Amino acid sequence: MLRRIFILLLLISTIVAILQFFKIDFAWHMRLALNTDDLSIDPRMASFFIVRDHPMGLAYFSVTYSYQMLVGFAAILSCLIAGNSRHAFYSFIIFVLGLILTFSKSAIGAVFISFMIIKRNFVDKRIKIISLFVITVTPFLYWLLASPNILNNLSLNRLTHIRVGLDVILDNPYGIGWHDYAIFSSPYFQQFNSSSLFLQQEAVHNAYLLPIINFGLITILPIFILIILTFRRIKKIKESNLEFWIFFAFYFMTYVFHIFFHNSGPFSGDQIFWVMFAYMASSLKVFKKRNNT
Repeated sequence: MLRRIFILLLLISTIVAILQFFKIDFAWHMRLALNTDDLSIDPRMASFFIVRDHPMGLAYFSVTYSYQMLVGFAAILSCLIAGNSRHAFYSFIIFVLGLILTFSKSAIGAVFISFMIIKRNFVDKRIKIISLFVITVTPFLYWLLASPNILNNLSLNRLTHIRVGLDVILDNPYGIGWHDYAIFSSPYFQQFNSSSLFLQQEAVHNAYLLPIINFGLITILPIFILIILTFRRIKKIKESNLEFWIFFAFYFMTYVFHIFFHNSGPFSGDQIFWVMFAYMASSLKVFKKRNNT
């Protein structure tokens, strides 16, 4: 039931994002009505409502919207594979388009990789058709719909951010605390002859490195434990309910890949992860009780 509520709410956000892509004023006004911050003190956020080249649905930000799409895609895919909803295919098409409109290479790449892993567990003809659709249609639509501005921005070298982040960690194994990372890391960019002030002002764009940079190498331990714990729990769900296993396995696989290129993560302000983690843990508990009765 909760999964279907996720699908319904995220479908609404996706449809709003599609309308935003076509510059429909009403769709942008819907998102603006949810804004609680003063745009005059956040010029970057204000620019999104002026330029309108990054659909965000009803999410706070375009990147947050990509995190939402991982949940929606996992939910509808599990319904589609299980064949439990006659309307699942139409919702799946909407979510594919919504995923493309994130214009996030990491989100789309995460879906591709996870889809290839998941489908190895099935030989169903329906799965092969879905695979063919995703593999052939998604890259074409991405190239067709992405504006030149977005395509140019994709050339920013995230690997440079990661290398600088690693250098900061090696020089500060106990973390930099709450120092401004943009100022702290600025000298490190000089070794790459980076003249881009915008590039230097950006954060590390890696949710694994971010808490390590702030709090030191000791943070590796809770990150590692959380990942292992999550996938061990998901493996147990497979024994009880295949449909829910697809849902959780697909979501968390896409998630661990996606956050490698973004700041928001389990230890850096992402609430969606903890909602999904709690949902997964509670589902496992329910399945255990059913199996014991």
